[in-house]
Amino acid sequence: MNIDFFSLSQDARTSLLNAVHALSAIGTYSEDQNRTAATPFLDTINVSLLSIQVETANWNNKLYEIIHSEIPSGYFDEESAHTLVDADAFSRSAEEMLRIQSDATFNSKDIKLAADVLSVIGQLKVAVFKLRKSIENVIKLEMRMQGAESVDEASFDAMAEALTSVRKSKTPTVLH
Repeated sequence: MNIDFFSLSQDARTSLLNAVHALSAIGTYSEDQNRTAATPFLDTINVSLLSIQVETANWNNKLYEIIHSEIPSGYFDEESAHTLVDADAFSRSAEEMLRIQSDATFNSKDIKLAADVLSVIGQLKVAVFKLRKSIENVIKLEMRMQGAESVDEASFDAMAEALTSVRKSKTPTVLH
């Protein structure tokens, strides 16, 4: 399987980083500066939101493709599993950085944000959460596939041992 299949797109990575940077920057402005900084902030976050939503849809499509393929386990190998873990780690770290930045911004007594800025921050947090959940769903599917394979292998090994013991019991024992 192509490892790019389980990678976050460069647009999504850039958008997540831009959103974190924009949120951290808006928290450093004074109240008067926040009014003038709101428009570029909203523009940046709206572009990021769109990119993250597209990426989430892509991950949901990947999940659908895997589930409906003839050989779903063919999508998962060691290399793609590592790429999948990297995508999960990146989305989780972006989600955590956004949480930290937004908590710091909301808890600051010096920062007064407009309602539209607060709304877009909430939308951003939800979008990143949905992206992480989409990636997590693919990981859960992979884990189920690995579990099914290990169960199949275990049952095959148990069957082979049972056949061996049956053969031994039917083989006449020669006493000397």
